[in-house]
Amino acid sequence: MKKLMGSLIAMTLLSAAFMAGCSSTKTPSCPMMATATSTITPTLTATGTTTATRTATLSPTATPSNSPTKTSTATPTNSPANTRTDTATSTPTPSITNTATSTPTGTPTNTPSATPTVTAAGTPGVTTVDMGGAANFVVLGFSALTNVPSSTLCGDLGLWSGTSAGGGYVMNCGGIQHITDSTAQTAQGALSAAYLDASSRPFSVIGAGLGATTVTPGVWSSTSGLDITGTVTLDGTGFTNGGVFIFQTAGLLTTAVSSNVLLIGGAQAKNVFWQVGGAYASLGATSTFNGTIMCYGYVALGNLAVMNGRAMSSSSYVAMDNNTITLP
Repeated sequence: MKKLMGSLIAMTLLSAAFMAGCSSTKTPSCPMMATATSTITPTLTATGTTTATRTATLSPTATPSNSPTKTSTATPTNSPANTRTDTATSTPTPSITNTATSTPTGTPTNTPSATPTVTAAGTPGVTTVDMGGAANFVVLGFSALTNVPSSTLCGDLGLWSGTSAGGGYVMNCGGIQHITDSTAQTAQGALSAAYLDASSRPFSVIGAGLGATTVTPGVWSSTSGLDITGTVTLDGTGFTNGGVFIFQTAGLLTTAVSSNVLLIGGAQAKNVFWQVGGAYASLGATSTFNGTIMCYGYVALGNLAVMNGRAMSSSSYVAMDNNTITLP
């Protein structure tokens, strides 16, 4: 019995000494405390006696001082604060800025430039009409030539097979008169071939009235004639060398007083051809005309009309009146 009492006293003193060295303020430096609390209770069952005084007081004392579980409560407090700051700043800002600046800028600028006044669309790839032996002539008649009182020619003057050539011509640019000679005869043959070439080309239909219109390169045909009042614009923009313009009519070609055939976009008078199957082609006084007239009937130029091209008749005469005609 003395032995048992001695060992119980020793154990009590040992516990007291252990507890004294492990104060509650220094929780982290006493890791063994947690282990001691849980294992003491089962070991206290006395090995030899039934009178075991159970020291159940030891386990409750250790547990409260050791359970500062309050440290883990710090974790939840940090996470809500972080999440709120991120979400608030990142999402709304980019979408507002992009929508406002991108849409309106492009639309107004494109609208004004899309207003061209092209009334007829041309045919790409139309080749020029080969004038052959008639290429150097600005005036070529079949039956006669008339001139009142003087006209200035920059190019050759020719007549075949008639003999009445009139007079008062001012020949410039090295132009030569070929009156009923072999050169004029060759030129008339070349004119007939060019006339047939132009008249046989596949075409698109165009209205007779060409005033205040813009036409692009191609082959254009009007059965009822071709009338020019005001200005007709031939626009070669986007075509090699300004494109080729061929106008066909079985009727008449007439231009009003002071009318104008205007070339823009690289269009050239040497690539503009007027094939006229009717009785005549007539240019109004003080009008300006571009291109080669190949007429089956006669050609009459009004007073002071200016022509950058050729006036040619394959079966009749050419009449001039103080005109200036320049080889294209």
